[in-house]
Amino acid sequence: MLHALKALWPETVVQRCRFHAWLNVKAKLTLHPETIAGQQLLSLTRDLLHVHTKRQARGWKRHLKQWYRKHGGYIAEKTVTSNPAARQRRWHYTHARLRSAYRQLHAIQDDLLRSSYRPNPNLPRTTNYVEGGINSQLRTLLKNHRGMSNEHQMKLVERYLYSRTEAAETKSISGQKAPRKTF
Repeated sequence: MLHALKALWPETVVQRCRFHAWLNVKAKLTLHPETIAGQQLLSLTRDLLHVHTKRQARGWKRHLKQWYRKHGGYIAEKTVTSNPAARQRRWHYTHARLRSAYRQLHAIQDDLLRSSYRPNPNLPRTTNYVEGGINSQLRTLLKNHRGMSNEHQMKLVERYLYSRTEAAETKSISGQKAPRKTF
């Protein structure tokens, strides 16, 4: 989806939800990681929820970089399998879940912190409006019409999204402002 956004709307500001990033990392590390590296990364991810300024965002990124300098060799450790199954690698990362958690944070750190310094003041701090306001209604709409073909479902979603725009509100036969449609 990010590639499509960049191709079609290159000026679009992407903001990741920090809470969902926290949930993803917590799922990989658990709340009680056994290793010191895991405990520190979990703590660093928890700190992400309390970043509110550009200065704090720079500090958080610096701490993530320091964590990697300290534990990069540890998460790069590999275990060699003596008798791998057919079409299976002979090695795997020893601390795969920890490595995965770090790589996720590293890859999306700028998107996660974007709401801290809000380049666009109209950009909300969370994505709750999208999750509860639009997405959940779309899911319900599609669930209620699950017998439709994919083509008809796409038209249903398109019509619903259009009904939520200002153009739909101002369009009316009598010239009066049309009420917002809900499904």
